[in-house]
Amino acid sequence: MDSGSLERITRPSWSISVANDTIALDGKEWVVHTKGIYPEALAVTYRMRIEGDTVVNGRTCKKLHSHALDENRQEKYSIGYCYQEGSRFYVGNRLMFDFGLQIGDQFQINDFINYIVTDIGDTILADGISRKYLKLNPYEESQIITNVSDYWVEGVGSITLGIYGNDFYSAGMSIELRQCMYNDVIIYNTYDISSFVNE
Repeated sequence: MDSGSLERITRPSWSISVANDTIALDGKEWVVHTKGIYPEALAVTYRMRIEGDTVVNGRTCKKLHSHALDENRQEKYSIGYCYQEGSRFYVGNRLMFDFGLQIGDQFQINDFINYIVTDIGDTILADGISRKYLKLNPYEESQIITNVSDYWVEGVGSITLGIYGNDFYSAGMSIELRQCMYNDVIIYNTYDISSFVNE
């Protein structure tokens, strides 16, 4: 098995995903830990949960609740919104993930980072359900950067960075998705080595 790849199973048809799971469901929750590289930077743990509906510009969306807790126990709450249209998932009006991409398709993140889809397959995560994943690598000046990868998994988002994908990232920050849950059932757990094969 290639290093850094999710554990794969045989996919009966590329048009079928066993879970066919959407991200924008009440009860979906992510725990993400961030830490700056500078000594004065605080470590912050974010818990994001989708709960309830809201209407934005005539569109029915899901409320995205964010609770941040830093290492000094300072708390911050915010509420945003998200929605999913087919294979595309948005936070606010920003496209975060498109699970309809094919191998060779490019996706721009942060207005300056281009990713290219280098693999598509299925993986079984902590809840035992098969889900489609896309492997993406940064793409610069017609070169694929192979030592850095991200994985998007249906119903989860980015295995590396969670619901916000690389849009959450800023220079000098390390980010780790620690858990994804649905109605308090763990879908993905960083420390579950059976769900992800580390490089």
